Amino acid sequence: HEIYVRPELSFRTRQEAILGDAIRLVGYRIGSPVVDPGQGTTLTLVWRAERPLMGDLTGFVHLVDGAGNRLAQDDHVLGGQANPAVDWMPGVLVEDRYRLFFV
Repeated sequence: HEIYVRPELSFRTRQEAILGDAIRLVGYRIGSPVVDPGQGTTLTLVWRAERPLMGDLTGFVHLVDGAGNRLAQDDHVLGGQANPAVDWMPGVLVEDRYRLFFV
């Protein structure tokens, strides 16, 4: 995955969700909403730290069908090795990109 930090980020869908009192999901964008089996797409989540974080967090995306079967997943250290969440400054928007390959 790749991480980019910019003061202002563009994203297609605004989505507000706060996890504990630490980080807030502010939006996302998806590379291609239609994907054939064996192909992949990206999902980019845009986060903002609400306060300094005390340790690494794990980010994950699991896509499942209506029966609960896992179709694709990406699990990694939130922010990646280059920009782990523990280094995020409060108020700064951070992109975290997930690569999803469908079986």
